[in-house]
Amino acid sequence: MRFYAANESAFWGYPLCKILFEQIRRDTRIESLEIIQIMVEKPTCDLSGAKTKIVALEDVSDLKEFQHQNVWIKLRKHVRLFSKLVLIMLSRKRSIFYTTTVRTVAVATILKLLFRSPHVVCFHNFESIDFSAGPFADRIASRIVARLSNKLNIILVPEQNRLDYIATTFPKLKSKLVLLPNTTCSHSETKDVVRTADDPLVLLHVGSIGESTYAMQIIDAVVAMQGKVRLILVGLVSPRIQNHIRENAKDYVTENPQVPHSELNQFYRNCDVGLVLYRPDSLNTRLAAPNKLYEFWSHGIPVLGPTLPGLESQFTQPEMGILVDMESPSEIIKAIHALGLSSNDEKRKLKSLFDKQLSAEVLVNPLVDQLISDAESKF
Repeated sequence: MRFYAANESAFWGYPLCKILFEQIRRDTRIESLEIIQIMVEKPTCDLSGAKTKIVALEDVSDLKEFQHQNVWIKLRKHVRLFSKLVLIMLSRKRSIFYTTTVRTVAVATILKLLFRSPHVVCFHNFESIDFSAGPFADRIASRIVARLSNKLNIILVPEQNRLDYIATTFPKLKSKLVLLPNTTCSHSETKDVVRTADDPLVLLHVGSIGESTYAMQIIDAVVAMQGKVRLILVGLVSPRIQNHIRENAKDYVTENPQVPHSELNQFYRNCDVGLVLYRPDSLNTRLAAPNKLYEFWSHGIPVLGPTLPGLESQFTQPEMGILVDMESPSEIIKAIHALGLSSNDEKRKLKSLFDKQLSAEVLVNPLVDQLISDAESKF
């Protein structure tokens, strides 16, 4: 049995994809794994390995070129992707086809219909859910997927409210939906954080941060706490927020550039509280289910975030953190104080909860079995 993963973008931005691919490689029932994507000179994770073939739709030099692709890159990658999809769907070899973009899965379902392909098609809906507010191509693609739902076998959704929304909006897809939190692997034992009474608490935000987040509110709360808290930012920061930091918070905030996923552990080791700062500006953020949430929990780090439905559904235990009204400075400061009192025992309890119930090791294996079972039943 073969496993194909294809994207007009790239998989290396999703740690869970790497975990899934590694599990696929280890499974003796899968004879080959072929990953079709854009390649970047310094990807955030290495997808090479045994019985794995990497097909580059296009090679770009760095993340900046990846994010700002010119017309020729876009044209070439789509032509190459379409050609690969045709060959995959024409094949009668027992296969599983996996993608994370609605455009790719739309093309795959059309080709599956045209060629009467028996392959299992799996769509992993990581991020966008409100396609009606997205690009025209995404709106058309989502309608195709809904119309050809009988050609789609599994849709992976990271959060229960998202699953309910898709089931209500596209009733024909309801039976295809499978909940898979945007989780990560278990890590080695959580390192105890030893601080004196004079050491500031360390808040950590990982990922791009701009005006569409509660960054200003967190920064102002940190400043108001007068050196009792230090904020660490890892990732791209918008110019407006950079100016705000320089003018008001340079003594309390440290900025770090975007780093590969494998290098984030250095920040997690010395972190007391993780941050998720989405504003409820769209359906996509209201039902947010970010990987960073599980990254923090996997290290035993409690999280401070806004009261969004997508987060509320996942905060099932007190040790996971606190959700507050991010427009209220007093609530933010109160929550920081409360989370700062978390003991090392509570952090070990959180890590144990993650390892036993939420880790990729626990959740991905059953998914692989389901995909392979579905593929075997088609032949």
